[in-house]
Amino acid sequence: MNQCRATVVFVAMMLSLGGGAQGGQKPVLPQLDHFEAVGLNIFVSVVVTNASGRSTTADFIIDTGTTRTTIDVSIADLLGLKPYAITNNITPSGKTARYTAFVSAISTLSQASAGLEVLVDDMSLYSIAYKRPVGGLLAIDFLKDYNLLVDFPHTRIGLLPSKSKLHGFGKLLTVDLTSENGLALMPITLPTGKTVSLIFDTGFDSLADALLFESQVADLTLHPPITTGTVQDVNGLQLVRIGIIPWLRIGKAYLKPAIVKVSEQPPPKMFSFPHGGMIGFFAFQRGVVAFNFSRHTLMVSAPLRAGLE
Repeated sequence: MNQCRATVVFVAMMLSLGGGAQGGQKPVLPQLDHFEAVGLNIFVSVVVTNASGRSTTADFIIDTGTTRTTIDVSIADLLGLKPYAITNNITPSGKTARYTAFVSAISTLSQASAGLEVLVDDMSLYSIAYKRPVGGLLAIDFLKDYNLLVDFPHTRIGLLPSKSKLHGFGKLLTVDLTSENGLALMPITLPTGKTVSLIFDTGFDSLADALLFESQVADLTLHPPITTGTVQDVNGLQLVRIGIIPWLRIGKAYLKPAIVKVSEQPPPKMFSFPHGGMIGFFAFQRGVVAFNFSRHTLMVSAPLRAGLE
């Protein structure tokens, strides 16, 4: 698609979402790029540059469930990155020891972060799962300075200034987040009346609205049909029960019914703070999502899908 046609299509899309001019002034539309959706994960092209100016480009997964940006060991070898320190990286499943290295810059979506200390790890588990090379995970340490905007219906994405105001996307609901140990937590309320904090983890690639820990929601009743399955990441497997609950309350909105996975094992003891599980993009995949870590907010278009009001 040529640039002129792409611009026309993009402006038309904004207007269709309620982004017409108000008061005679045209809203400033954000610059968005195309992203590739693989499962429920978002892949973006990332340029990694070493101290001598040599760079390489690879596909990364946007992962808000990790505190430190990760690159595959093959990229570190290619750029001659030297180990800096052994570190414990916080992930939704716990802490795992890896080594870090300094890169001169990480660049993507017209934004760059200079002098970043990245985690170096073997990403082959991801590459095997997605049947394609995965160069790394773009994590909170990079994303924290921006407003991450994802337009799922049009597979468009952008990194906007943290203080930017969003125009042209119709009504947006604001969900207040908290943070702990550098991760974003979303308070959700269950039909039992209990409120638990879930890690907002865009790397949680699962056809479920949330993963809940049994120890946090022991009295939660799942409705049939109930199936069993597993959740796998770099830290291993978790056995889960999969079922439906009447609703999840996210902010002031109710998602009903809701599909959840309940882990039969408690959160790893090595994890340094209590949380009730994870929530990813599944609940929000039909609309627009804007994640602002510095302001501790998630803005989502309404309705996200039938039942969320």
